[in-house]
Amino acid sequence: MRIGILTLHHALNAGAALQAWALQTYLQKNGYDAKVVNYGKIGWPFKYALNFTNLRRFVGSIYYGFRTFFLTFGIESYRRHLFRDFLYSIMCVDRPVKKEEVLNSACTHFIVGSDQIWNPRIVKKEDIYFLPNIKKGVKRIAYAGSFGVDEFTPRQVRLMQDCFKNFDALSVRETQGAQIIKKLCGREAEVVCDPTLLLPAEAYTKIERRPALSCLPPRYVAVYTVGGHPLAKDAACRMGARLGIPVVQLLGGQLARWYWPWGKVKYATALGPREWLWFMHHADYVVTNSFHGVIFSLLFHRPFTALLNNRPGDARLLTLLEAVGLKKRAVCRPDDEGLSDSVEWSAVDGNIEEFARKGKEFLSKALAR
Repeated sequence: MRIGILTLHHALNAGAALQAWALQTYLQKNGYDAKVVNYGKIGWPFKYALNFTNLRRFVGSIYYGFRTFFLTFGIESYRRHLFRDFLYSIMCVDRPVKKEEVLNSACTHFIVGSDQIWNPRIVKKEDIYFLPNIKKGVKRIAYAGSFGVDEFTPRQVRLMQDCFKNFDALSVRETQGAQIIKKLCGREAEVVCDPTLLLPAEAYTKIERRPALSCLPPRYVAVYTVGGHPLAKDAACRMGARLGIPVVQLLGGQLARWYWPWGKVKYATALGPREWLWFMHHADYVVTNSFHGVIFSLLFHRPFTALLNNRPGDARLLTLLEAVGLKKRAVCRPDDEGLSDSVEWSAVDGNIEEFARKGKEFLSKALAR
């Protein structure tokens, strides 16, 4: 048996890289010949759209694009290096492969997932994560796949209807995903945990690394958001004032503005997956709207506030927090009382263990077919 894992491991996102490593590591530790298929290129952050609305906005978008590029070039180049180092030295991926090589590989099983492999806004027209043209006899398994959206074009609907019926085992990361698959093709998809929860916290502390370029204080409130959140800084600053410690916000991807390092909030940047783990692990408190930001707050026993974005992507966050018994920590507008609530970590650990057990059972049964 040879297992190929197809996922978004190449994205410049710590959660995406870590979930791929976690699934590969879990399978290998349980005796499977499993490997992440190195399909796709490491993401490059310098993507900027020109604004053609009028001449003023067009000129402004050119200026803003060049300013963002030059201010972040060195930082993002180093960050890209850290992600590449993680892929090749920790995940130990092989050379990049083309689509034809994937379809004609010697794998007997393909596992797609986890992460937002079925989000058309992310993968665009890429269909490989639906395994449409895999050789006959190869087993198709989806583990903790995620959509991230709830609206699809007619072409996307046809693709999913045609491909999902051919999967030997289907699982998703949130209840909304199970409902989408049921509606599209009438199949039942099991809701399972993200691969990062298949491993204990100790597995991550072994590979974490202190950031080299970010001078972090001994104690801090960590702010980690994906796509930003208007209330994140305010919530973090209130908690920082209560604890008497500074607030450190992690910057990733493009800098939307030029942040001054001597302001009220400190900033950390140029973090790869290993440095990101250290940043999350050593925080006194975490304010985040990120799915994996919440997961590693749970694993590292960091008290946290999970900010909802009022978008379909909130479904995976709510499914996770409901499974571990902390749904009340998912809020739209954080208040002082909610920020200071304590967490009974022993109960949370028990819920995580039960959630992970279901994921492990799914994989065991799917690979035994």
